[in-house]
Amino acid sequence: MILVPMTVEALIVNRFGNSREYADIAVNYELLNGVSLLGGVIEPQPFKKRAAPGAGVHLHFILPDGLTQGMETENGFDYPAVPDRYLVTRLTIVKSTPDKPVITHKSWILESSYVGRDNVGSISIPEFSDKENLCRYLGRTYPYENTAPPGEYLSKLTVLGAGTPYFAACYQTCRSVFGFHDDLKDVKEGELIYTVAGWYADRKNSPLYGLTGTEYEEKLREMGFFLGGGWREENDSDLLLHGAVFHVKWEGEDADYPTGGPEGAVRVALGYSSAEALSALAAKEISRQNGRDMYELERILNILQSDLLGELGEIDGILKTEDRLHRGRFGESGKSGEWLLRPADGDKNSPEEPVRAAVSALNKLQKEAESLSDIVESKKTELYDVWYTYMLLYSYPPPPFIKQPLSQEELLEEGKRILGEIETYRQEWLGKEAKRQRQQENLKSLLADQSFTPEFKMAQEQFFFPEVPVILAAGEGVSRTKLFGTDGRFREDGLLSVRRDREVITSVSFMEGGGKISWDSKTIKPFCDEFTQRADVPQAAYQLYDETAFLYLAEGGSGKEYTGTLPSAVSVTCFHPPWNPLFLDWRLHFLPSRTQADPDNTMEDWRLGDIDYSYKGAGEAGELKQYRGRMIITPHAAQGLSDAITRHIETFRYNETLYRQLSAIAGKAKELPVLSQNMSGLNEAFLCKDQAVSFPIFGVTKTAVSFADAVRAQVGDYGELSLNVNMEFLPVRAGFIRPDALRMIDTFGQTAELDSYLNDIAVAESIRPEGGGEYGVLPPRLSGLGSLCLDWEEKAPEFSPVCGYLMPDFLNSRISIYDEAGGYEGNLHLVWLPDGSTRAGFTALEDGKKRTLSGHMRHFIHGMTESGDGVFRAFLKLIDERLSEQISAGGDEDQELSMLTGRPLAMLRGGLSLRWQGLLPYSKALKNFGKRNTYGFEENTYEARIGDVRYASDGLIGYYRGEETGSTYRTFYPAYGAKTMKDPYFSCNSDLELKVQHEKVPLTFLLDVTGSIHIRTGILPVYEKKPDPVFFRDALEHINLRLPIYPILTGPERAGIPQIGGKEPFFWYCRKNGALERREIGEPPVAAEMHQEKNSLEDGFMSRE
Repeated sequence: MILVPMTVEALIVNRFGNSREYADIAVNYELLNGVSLLGGVIEPQPFKKRAAPGAGVHLHFILPDGLTQGMETENGFDYPAVPDRYLVTRLTIVKSTPDKPVITHKSWILESSYVGRDNVGSISIPEFSDKENLCRYLGRTYPYENTAPPGEYLSKLTVLGAGTPYFAACYQTCRSVFGFHDDLKDVKEGELIYTVAGWYADRKNSPLYGLTGTEYEEKLREMGFFLGGGWREENDSDLLLHGAVFHVKWEGEDADYPTGGPEGAVRVALGYSSAEALSALAAKEISRQNGRDMYELERILNILQSDLLGELGEIDGILKTEDRLHRGRFGESGKSGEWLLRPADGDKNSPEEPVRAAVSALNKLQKEAESLSDIVESKKTELYDVWYTYMLLYSYPPPPFIKQPLSQEELLEEGKRILGEIETYRQEWLGKEAKRQRQQENLKSLLADQSFTPEFKMAQEQFFFPEVPVILAAGEGVSRTKLFGTDGRFREDGLLSVRRDREVITSVSFMEGGGKISWDSKTIKPFCDEFTQRADVPQAAYQLYDETAFLYLAEGGSGKEYTGTLPSAVSVTCFHPPWNPLFLDWRLHFLPSRTQADPDNTMEDWRLGDIDYSYKGAGEAGELKQYRGRMIITPHAAQGLSDAITRHIETFRYNETLYRQLSAIAGKAKELPVLSQNMSGLNEAFLCKDQAVSFPIFGVTKTAVSFADAVRAQVGDYGELSLNVNMEFLPVRAGFIRPDALRMIDTFGQTAELDSYLNDIAVAESIRPEGGGEYGVLPPRLSGLGSLCLDWEEKAPEFSPVCGYLMPDFLNSRISIYDEAGGYEGNLHLVWLPDGSTRAGFTALEDGKKRTLSGHMRHFIHGMTESGDGVFRAFLKLIDERLSEQISAGGDEDQELSMLTGRPLAMLRGGLSLRWQGLLPYSKALKNFGKRNTYGFEENTYEARIGDVRYASDGLIGYYRGEETGSTYRTFYPAYGAKTMKDPYFSCNSDLELKVQHEKVPLTFLLDVTGSIHIRTGILPVYEKKPDPVFFRDALEHINLRLPIYPILTGPERAGIPQIGGKEPFFWYCRKNGALERREIGEPPVAAEMHQEKNSLEDGFMSRE
């Protein structure tokens, strides 16, 4: 049998509850009978108090880490079974004379997996299969000498108990399963020892059962256990947990007992992440010490913790870092996908037209199917909300004197309407999905003999949700015992030392009182009361009882010698008043910037800055709101900061002061008591939802049963979130926050108020108001999942969004025009008018062929030729400046040529939209039931900045807004950040206004084919999209620059002008006798050759054609 150490925590309570408050944490499932069938109703709310635990000693078994960690499977996380039988023994050892102790005991058997209704007083659990009585009780305890009647047991007990994530970590939720209460009615006073041993009633539940050889060794290591002594021995699959707590001093139920709690100062910080909050706190503390502004240090700490230091030295490094930090304030759903063609290695051919058509059609069907699927899910949520509202009012028939605000008929009718809508959308989705699958098979068949493979990957257009603020508490006041996740702290390899039962301590000798004292199981027996062994208790449990006595007796002695292996220090502790913070109740004041609910005017006083929105209102804001929640707090932030600084500390050697500051922070961070967590549920609260215990969808009345059956058939057995009909609907999150109350709760439910520390909050730069202050600013965000989407308009026959190409020629102030396939169609050129003004002229290619220019390109040319004085020159200058930034950042092999002409610019069509995943949410207030009132929040406008001249990788020259009409091409919008130009043809630094779930805004982009487009909205992460190179590949192979030369002196065979560098040579073209003549370009003569019959002056152009 393998002996696995565990910690046993003890709380001593007098009959007054130690005169302190206790939080109400555990759900009382007895309320399912006759009160409500909704978790959101019966789950204790934050800041709710409960009666103190009964007088006596309360023991909490802290299970080993190796038994508390689940493995992810296809069906969710699978947690290992944990021991479900425990022997709890209270020892009293009186050492009046060292060699003649008096040892007495009392023991109990705890059956943790027992489920019944005769064990009232144990924790309650739901029992939904019995509609007459929806509650049972888990765990029972009885005196050691008794025999319990037979009963029903769980086949597998895990740390989740009845399904609560923190079940085993919180005494209140597991007190009759992984805990024990000794009321000490039979003890007046004395120093007590408690020892606990736990095992499996069914040894097959052991994680080690049936494993041999390397599987056994790997499983031990996976569980974090170290077992010396080689391979598995007989019975080594049986685990026995053991722990003991010494020096529990009982002085009666009227005595005062020391209680745990914050001992020292507590500092509170607010940020979008634990890392941000800790950076702000560290910077503020250093600033407090030396009186200097340490915002720069805060920024460095944020960059270090985000692993962004390496990016700072790259091209666009500073801007990328800012955007990455901004991106870190969002979470991602990661759902949308798209189909691409992956060419075989080395294959540079483009897919054929039927294949491009098939991919385009497949991606369109993919998006449509995903959109319909999201709509179906939205409708399911709406249906669940209606069912929840019904159960809120009619879980049980209300008394006749109470009139509910909604009748059962109204609720059922709305449910029926949504059920019909679900079926309609589902059929539409199934049809679209069937088409998508057929199209996918069609694509596969088209690619059967080609060198392309279809590949499905996550699309650029993902849905994002805003992260909620984090509260961080640090300092000696939040110190706690190392209970969770630290079992391996006594070994360098981080493993927990476990033993075989044959290694238990069987004897001890030591020096005390001037003589040597020795004890073993025989010599100690006369001093012990009788302990009759039971057949259902493992022999090792009795061995551990003796071991506990030996360890206690040897306390204070010197020269100790043991027979056996000492247990890990994890399992033997001395009593100390427990204080192990596990939860933080928070209450938050939120002042929304919205001053009008219907229609929603949230965005009225916000303006988009370089990265995010800032508030520009005059001080007027909406009505103060209050939100509250409860979160599990964890200590991960401090170690993360220390590790991040250690990784990069040498980078700051150049600045000795900064280097010393960072070194000091890294050293202190490791040991700094820090607990933090995000305000989980805040976004959901803005959408009238609550994170609460979720119960199956069912009813007890006839009508409710029928309705529940219909809902369950669509939604499944469980809904995701509870509904809160009293919350105000705030689909756009924007305003000001300040923690109003904080209450820390430990594993025993003891509380400590932290309100007095809220007057000195460290606020992270991400939510700090511009003028500073101890409150936070929440810039505008969608409260749900949102996405920015740029869809290319892929039209036949090329199935590409490209409308044509522009090739600038800065040397001659021209722009060559090419069609979608790369065919030359003419040029725009500078025309000087007699009055000194300039305009653009267009010369079409005169080859007798029918023109193939797209309508968009024709409108562009017409708009340019009709533009005013100087517009074409300004347009060329704008292109030159943007491309020169690109050239300096990239390694163009034709860079010499690009300096003269530029690179091809693609004219692409696309549509930009701002989407909410699924259908728009609406108010769930009872007064709005059935109205589907969104308060018009979808009419709010959000600024979108298209292009960013600060990014060298941004290839956007600018764009046009509108459909395929002449008016669209009379105003050009340069990439954001371009220099202001006076002519009305240019609208510089103009934001595009977007609305949620509105039609796409049609746009025409002029884009360097090597670059990407950046779009900044603030309410979402910066969006970057780079067109698929397949769009350009064939056309770029056909595009050839025509570089005019006016005139040259040349001979009859070769044009004697310098050749421009590059892979391919240029040729000389000139028109003779009505036709183009091509000649090679040779080196210019060293000396002048004036042969009149051979040389001539010619106008023409250079080209690689």
